[in-house]
Amino acid sequence: MSKKNESTLKQHKQKKKELNPPFLAHGFNMKTSSWFDERLPEMLWAVLIIGNMERENALVFFRYVAKYVEKLVYNLI
Repeated sequence: MSKKNESTLKQHKQKKKELNPPFLAHGFNMKTSSWFDERLPEMLWAVLIIGNMERENALVFFRYVAKYVEKLVYNLI
């Protein structure tokens, strides 16, 4: 087997009807996410803002939002 991120079928562990790769056997709590559902709405807002404001004003707005979110995150920790 090459050194790529691949595993053989024998390395997978069966749990009831699921066949899990070795990476999940180490207890990493991974979940799938949908780019369409989770990131597309934010990208659409960004496109609407950048398309309807002067570039510099839009960048100032994005920086303001980023700092606001950063403050919220640090206050929750």
